[in-house]
Amino acid sequence: AMIAPIISFLLVFDTRVNDINLVVSTFYTSCTVGYGLAFILEVFATTFLRLGVFAVWEPDVFKLTPKVPTLVLPWVLRENQYRPKRITLFAADFATSCVFAPIVEEYVKLKILQLSVQLPKNFRWTRKKKSSKKNGKKRKKVWIA
Repeated sequence: AMIAPIISFLLVFDTRVNDINLVVSTFYTSCTVGYGLAFILEVFATTFLRLGVFAVWEPDVFKLTPKVPTLVLPWVLRENQYRPKRITLFAADFATSCVFAPIVEEYVKLKILQLSVQLPKNFRWTRKKKSSKKNGKKRKKVWIA
């Protein structure tokens, strides 16, 4: 599982341009803080998305709330002999696995990268005036990349 990323890394890594210490620091931060943060955010997101799906398609599940806390409810349905419909489980799993989990993972990757290294700015938007005048008229200021 690690062979393809290592080969890709070695193909694009250039020691003249990049600092190996910065690369190792970024890797360490992403493996420690990044994975932990992504895991915690995904657990909370999954809990709230499942509660939302149950509120829409199976409001009867909330009758268990005096006995079971609401935040634990999506995780202990079978222990309480409650069997949700298949479509409800599919919708909850689809929303968490295919929609929200990739968004959380990519956001955490971006934030870890931004915290670890200073990214180059490829585009700096500036306002510049065109210096030439035609027929005594000034030109408008335009945004130039």
